[in-house]
Amino acid sequence: MADITLSIAESTFDLPAPSSSSTEITLALDLVDLENGSFSAYDNLTKYDKRICKCSFLLSSSDTEALAQFLYDDPQPVTLTLVTGCAFYPFGPDKGDEGVFTTSIVFNGTPKISDVPFRYFQVDLIIQNTGQYPSYSLPSQIDEGPFEFSGYYNSVTGLRMPEKMFNPDDDYRVSIAHTENSSPLYVYNGEFARFASTSFIQTCNMTKAAALLDYLTRIERGNDFSITSPTYFYPFGARSGDGQNWCQLSSNKITVDHESVDLFNIKLSLRKI
Repeated sequence: MADITLSIAESTFDLPAPSSSSTEITLALDLVDLENGSFSAYDNLTKYDKRICKCSFLLSSSDTEALAQFLYDDPQPVTLTLVTGCAFYPFGPDKGDEGVFTTSIVFNGTPKISDVPFRYFQVDLIIQNTGQYPSYSLPSQIDEGPFEFSGYYNSVTGLRMPEKMFNPDDDYRVSIAHTENSSPLYVYNGEFARFASTSFIQTCNMTKAAALLDYLTRIERGNDFSITSPTYFYPFGARSGDGQNWCQLSSNKITVDHESVDLFNIKLSLRKI
């Protein structure tokens, strides 16, 4: 039995598990950058969120041609059915690897032949969810480390520390222009306009990735939450200290790379509040 079955009306097409997979989540958040260094977030609610999977398959020449005919001879919405436990999470581990999804599917460029594996084509697809997600229960979490995300009522604990550390960015809201004789002219927006932000890659097993994505996209979204790390990590830089820092999402986009069966990399951007 195939891991993935595509259906259009009475026609079906079976696919193996992809060789690579990445999910782009766009939250329906309007983020306004305020002069006091904070964001104002307007939430258009989850029904307007978008999730797109970019994945690659290795197919023979005949299967590549057959898939092109299936998708393009009579373009229509495609029903995507996943075999339970196939370990393919097209729309993120919080949405599961089982059930039936309503999607649109197109080629991401023209498939090209490769030499490894010999004479197979790398077929890149863009799959966007266009309907309701099937019912899915989050799995029991397996702890990996001391890092945590927590709000006023909910939290995700036991996360591993980001392996490549944090990329802090302090904006002091000071700009300097120089005249032709090199005299400096300063523009200072004031102490309360300063802000600190950070970006990092959160590596998780499947259970923690599912819990964290559910927490950020369903529970907190544009709300305030905190991240708490051990000492000497300074997520937002030296000026902000380490330990617990309150923050919010500074981007409405989250990218999830599925690196292996039980390994996900989640790219996040946060602003300290």
